[in-house]
Amino acid sequence: MRCTTVRQTVDAREGFCWKGSVSPSEDPNLVRQGKATALTDIHAVQLVAERLSSSDGRTDYSTEINLVLHDGSRRHLVDHGGGSISDDAERLARFLKVPVLSMFLLGLSVKELPIGTAYAIWVGIGTFGAGIFGILIFHEPVTPLGIASLAFIFLGNVGMKIPSS
Repeated sequence: MRCTTVRQTVDAREGFCWKGSVSPSEDPNLVRQGKATALTDIHAVQLVAERLSSSDGRTDYSTEINLVLHDGSRRHLVDHGGGSISDDAERLARFLKVPVLSMFLLGLSVKELPIGTAYAIWVGIGTFGAGIFGILIFHEPVTPLGIASLAFIFLGNVGMKIPSS
């Protein structure tokens, strides 16, 4: 087994995030090769938790931090096995002045719920929240069909949480 550690740098003075010891100001090719990301291109910090099952029946947990760029692509920063790095993700998001998009709670919920139920609830909450956010913040039009659709999403989430008998 081979383990390596690659330095990750997020530098406000440089205005970039990059892997390795050479900065984009020292090697402009890093930007052209996609090995450095301008901080202004970062839309959010994504926190993802996953459950890993081995063939011998052991279960481990891993958490990773990604940068979500404005074009929708992601740049992987770090993966941490055996625990959460949510505090680091929060600090990084505050530094970059971007939100944290967290799948961490979804990862925790699958410990107690079937994945289909957990994911359906997680997506439903996100969809319902985005709909309300769009109406309240972006003044998107409120239509009877839109309100009914949001109500069905809400009721569907409630229905997924009710255990079957």
